[in-house]
Amino acid sequence: MKNNPDLLSESAQYVKGVGPKKIKTLNKLGIQTIKDLLYHFPRRYEDRSNFRDIRQVTVGAMETVRGRVLTFGLRRMKGRFSIFQLAVADSTGIIYGTWFNQPYLEKMFKKGDEVILHGKIERYRNLQINSPEYEILKDEEEDRTIHTGRIVPIYPLTSDVGQRYLRRLIRETLDHYLEYLKEF
Repeated sequence: MKNNPDLLSESAQYVKGVGPKKIKTLNKLGIQTIKDLLYHFPRRYEDRSNFRDIRQVTVGAMETVRGRVLTFGLRRMKGRFSIFQLAVADSTGIIYGTWFNQPYLEKMFKKGDEVILHGKIERYRNLQINSPEYEILKDEEEDRTIHTGRIVPIYPLTSDVGQRYLRRLIRETLDHYLEYLKEF
């Protein structure tokens, strides 16, 4: 095991995905160094590894489903309000993922993508999950999911720092700097 305490004492600003602006918001969480990132522990965990067939989901429950994107679209409402909706199907049914005021999501998904959605199941006209956590699966990344399909860490946050960003950042830090921690 390598040991380089100087490296771990460097500013977290130099970790891929941080930079001079984001380090200021991370400072509010007590994160200043690379070592601070390694020791920023989750406050709890959620088990998102149990996939349910769409026809078996329970309205009102937190569920994880996996399927293919059938279609998606963005509707602009009055003012700045917009709704992005994604139809996902497995062999048993269709469920809709719905996000409010996140038009950038339209560029992230493609018809035929395999995705995992996690969130509270609701029924309006159809089954849907409002603002679900999502993961777009690539063949080589299936075992490297961060936000769904496994036991997921839930970190303490501050404004301008979201769960998705912090999970990716801490995963990046663990991948590149864990070997430099001294074993106690």
